[in-house]
Amino acid sequence: MLFSDTARLALGYAHRAEAQKMPGFDSDVAFELLSRIRQLDWLYDEILQLEGEYWLLEEKRRGPRPTDTNWINAFVSSGIPKDLEPSLSIEDRLRVLVESFYYLAHRLLVIVDQCSLGLPGLTTIRAPAVRRVRNNLIEHANKSGGRVPYTFSVSNVAGVRLRSVGKVGEPDTFLDNGIHNNAMELRDELDAMLRSAIAA
Repeated sequence: MLFSDTARLALGYAHRAEAQKMPGFDSDVAFELLSRIRQLDWLYDEILQLEGEYWLLEEKRRGPRPTDTNWINAFVSSGIPKDLEPSLSIEDRLRVLVESFYYLAHRLLVIVDQCSLGLPGLTTIRAPAVRRVRNNLIEHANKSGGRVPYTFSVSNVAGVRLRSVGKVGEPDTFLDNGIHNNAMELRDELDAMLRSAIAA
């Protein structure tokens, strides 16, 4: 579980802040921070599990893939469907989970950025990949730095990359490094911030 230690650090921070009666500490804000970290932990595990199912299905479809090989499957629109499928495909479910991860991660960053008075000792973190993916590839994909075509790819190394395929002649846009790199960057920055606050 990628964020399980992060959740323990957040809980340790909250217990310390309450015990020391830190001025301005808001237990409601701390509770949401802890809840968001635990939600990200659960969501990331769901992404890993579904990715595993996806690659097993791919091996059934196409045969076993060679080891030490980076497989990348790209998904682009084939136009408006004539009818609706009865349920979302495994690829679409994977994309929904990944997009949800970025929305939750962004809310967590907003808590740290904008509710700092209620979380004494915590500092703003950069988490540039999470911010850029949420802003450029989900929320404001139609603006500068974004990409309009609703594409994505799945790699057995990087995981899901959002809006990773563009049209010929499109302006350059932000390139998603993939859910695994981005989640680890966020985790590492959160851990460092919480450790620093606990040690102060």
